[in-house]
Amino acid sequence: MRIGDIKVIDNVNYLILDILEKNNNIYVMVTKLNENNEPTMDEYKVYKIIENKWQLEENKQTLNELLPIFTKNINNMLNKLMGE
Repeated sequence: MRIGDIKVIDNVNYLILDILEKNNNIYVMVTKLNENNEPTMDEYKVYKIIENKWQLEENKQTLNELLPIFTKNINNMLNKLMGE
């Protein structure tokens, strides 16, 4: 599993945007892909991987801790791609 890979969850294609390890857990931020496998960028989800099973992270406190880190990482990645 790498950033940029496509993961099918419940018959929906998602693009992996970032992967974090925090408190001995693996979290993955994804965005939904349309029928042409293009990122919609209007629906984001965070999954926690437990024993190779993807579980939607719904704990608000955990999401509040993770989202700023995901945002910073993705912004840094985009800046590198844009040559900044």
